Amino acid sequence: MAAFELSREMVALCRDGVIEDINSAGAQMLGGTKPDILGRDFCQFLGKDYFEVGQHLLSMEGIEVVPIPVELCPTAGHRRQVELVIHPAREVGLGCTIVTAKDISKQARMARSAKRREDRFRILVERSMHLICQCRNEHIEYINPAGADMLGADHDCTPVGWPVWELFAGEYRDIAKEALLDILAEPSFLPMRMQRCDGTVIDVQLMASKIPSASGDLEYMIEARDISAHIRAVSALRSLNKTLETRVSERTKDLTNANAFLETLLEAIPTPVWWKDVEECFLGYNRAFRKFFGLAQDTWLGERMDAVLPLKMPAEQSQPALPFQQVRPPIEFETELRLNDGPRNAIVSEKGWAGHSNEFSGTIGVLLDITQRKTMEEDLRLLATTDSLTGINNRRHFMEIATAEAERARRYGHTLSAMMLDIDHFKKVNDTYGHAAGDDVLRTITKICSSILRKGDALGRLGGEEFAILLPETEIKGALTLAERLRENIAQAQVQSGIDTIRFTTSIGVSQLFPGEHSVEALLSRADDALYEAKNSGRNKVMPESR
Repeated sequence: MAAFELSREMVALCRDGVIEDINSAGAQMLGGTKPDILGRDFCQFLGKDYFEVGQHLLSMEGIEVVPIPVELCPTAGHRRQVELVIHPAREVGLGCTIVTAKDISKQARMARSAKRREDRFRILVERSMHLICQCRNEHIEYINPAGADMLGADHDCTPVGWPVWELFAGEYRDIAKEALLDILAEPSFLPMRMQRCDGTVIDVQLMASKIPSASGDLEYMIEARDISAHIRAVSALRSLNKTLETRVSERTKDLTNANAFLETLLEAIPTPVWWKDVEECFLGYNRAFRKFFGLAQDTWLGERMDAVLPLKMPAEQSQPALPFQQVRPPIEFETELRLNDGPRNAIVSEKGWAGHSNEFSGTIGVLLDITQRKTMEEDLRLLATTDSLTGINNRRHFMEIATAEAERARRYGHTLSAMMLDIDHFKKVNDTYGHAAGDDVLRTITKICSSILRKGDALGRLGGEEFAILLPETEIKGALTLAERLRENIAQAQVQSGIDTIRFTTSIGVSQLFPGEHSVEALLSRADDALYEAKNSGRNKVMPESR
């Protein structure tokens, strides 16, 4: 079990359902230490709804190769949602199984949170690979592109407007029609069958979730994943497994030690794993490692890791040379890898291992690919800081920048000016040419401002047709000159809407931060007052603050 001490997943050895050995991550997941856990029936840690399934698999009355989502009930702490896989371990002994569990509690919480924020993350829904429908009462109001493609929808057949039960086939249609509320109350994925526009049937995993509704109507979202191919593959694999089971049982008789079993298990682990000698040379790596780096079976064997795979290790993680006999302490760091298919972000963990003489014999390492997580974090950061229509700073992020600049200007005695800019008669543009044309006007003004402003200036959309500009290291005289330039360029611009040409003007108010002034709100308020003075005096003007 020492090979699995680096793993963040639980790995336990059970005999007749009783835990004989477990790694540290597994003991922590079950809410205790190894001495507390060893000797206990594994099923004691399962939620009551999963007790019988656990007994069935641990007794090897049935073999399931697909991870099973279950609930763990640790001896202390919060309950955990995990994906459980139980592997027969006849090589170790009669009635032995290897139990692995991956904690998916965080993923479950994130998924529920994403459903509550559907309109904020519409772009994620549009790009989802699975079917997503938004429904009100008994009818479908929206279906994403992947869902329309899954159902074979086109101009002659679109699910929008259908009663919800029309999505389903056979007896599942009656279930959806008569027990919709029961489906909405089910917290997990349901196996169901859907009917495509051409009449063919597909198997899906489906989840229906209520959406908060201000109107009082029943609003909910349906998410479905096509598992037809998966079911066919599982059926074929189960059929094949029956044939292979006999052959495997005959071959395992020839295994004389646990090393062969350990190698098989390492090959099955979906995470890249490697092991090195005391000279940092590769002794081996698993299939996931070869697939991740595009290697043959023995490409890097005997090579030093730092020669073929330079890793950017933080200085605080570097370790001094230790006596040959001393096992190296574990290390963990985040790094970026440059691969043929592009850069990858990863977390690297390594730990020394001791041989039969209890001397340092090398290190075992694990790599966790976090590229997708990094990409999602960046996407969420952009959603939180930018205006979706114009791509510039939204109100909240602009105010954060303005507050920091005001504090810097006050602390070091620097100058700071601000502009408030508003489109004249913008409502008339929307009413006359439509909101799409109005959006084009907003984007055009954004491009003009961005092309004229300096790199250190800040541009933000505060709402509607109102923009704000922050000018560090700029006195009001220079700000007025720049504002006049902006006004002239905007007045010369035009937007085409069909056969119509739209021209527009702006009014701009300008203010400067007073010496010793702390509040950026006061600076922007004075610029806003100047803006309204420009509007009240005829529009298409630049007006300084009243002193």
